[in-house]
Amino acid sequence: MDNKVITPLNYARPSVQLPAVPQKTIAEPIHCKDVGIHTGQEVTMRLLPAPTDTGIIFVRRDRFSEHRIPVRLDHVVDVDLNSCLQSPDKNARVYTVEHLMATLAGIEIDNIFVEVNGDEIPAMDGSAEGFVSMLDVAGIQEQNAPRRGIYVKSAVRVEHGSAYCEILPSERRALEVSIDFKNAAIGKQSIEMEQNSVNFRKHLCRARTFGFLEDIAWLYANGLALGGSKDNAIVLDHNGVLPDTGLRYDDEFVRHKALDLVGDLYLAGMPIIGRIQAHCPGHRLNIRLVKALMSNPDNFEIRDMSDMPTEKILSVAVAE
Repeated sequence: MDNKVITPLNYARPSVQLPAVPQKTIAEPIHCKDVGIHTGQEVTMRLLPAPTDTGIIFVRRDRFSEHRIPVRLDHVVDVDLNSCLQSPDKNARVYTVEHLMATLAGIEIDNIFVEVNGDEIPAMDGSAEGFVSMLDVAGIQEQNAPRRGIYVKSAVRVEHGSAYCEILPSERRALEVSIDFKNAAIGKQSIEMEQNSVNFRKHLCRARTFGFLEDIAWLYANGLALGGSKDNAIVLDHNGVLPDTGLRYDDEFVRHKALDLVGDLYLAGMPIIGRIQAHCPGHRLNIRLVKALMSNPDNFEIRDMSDMPTEKILSVAVAE
């Protein structure tokens, strides 16, 4: 992916003062129950409204204990096949938070309590669609405080081999993601869009996680994917997608990589305002990008978010 200029996404900061964006929470509590995709254990998750400036707080509420884990970069651990948060006292973790975090980012929820009674967020169908439905049923509540964002001032880039993630200064929240897999069912795919709730609902939230049949024995041996099935993942072999899993989009794979990236970026604790470009991203690289950005105060500034006009922009290049 090159650094070409795409006019609507490189929107110049307006000279007039625009209205501030309000913080949001959910209007009513709501819960769900499902297995964790890696642990295979059934877990109940409750989403509860939270006051202004609370942020996102995970609560491990097991039978005899409670551990609160505010979403902050220094609480992120074990980023490989999933993104994991650890309590400040290091006595509790919550695994596979990325799809829920992507939903909270995509639907623009600032303040919420996420209670779980197990080690992992429910898998649902392997996408974020179920979490979006939960928020819609609970209702969205605007709050009497301005939303704040991390505005990028300096370009930051991290690399691993041919893979890279970078973020560039921009008043628009542009997202460009590309992937390149040897498996012919995936091949080269790319997606480009502006991050807003309209695009998230329409183009990202239904994209499911995916894995390869040849890796299943290794995953099981390492205690991973124990709850994985055709109901919550796309499975591929060397011939392509297994018939009983199918695809929701021809380019569902790159859309899911973009979904994961959106969720991992929100682990910064508030929206990152800038142009994101990524090639073959993964959880570890995504988190490295956020940490590199936040490691130097000259790279960013935190300020109230303005109500920018919503551009519904999407361009897609499907598998070659």
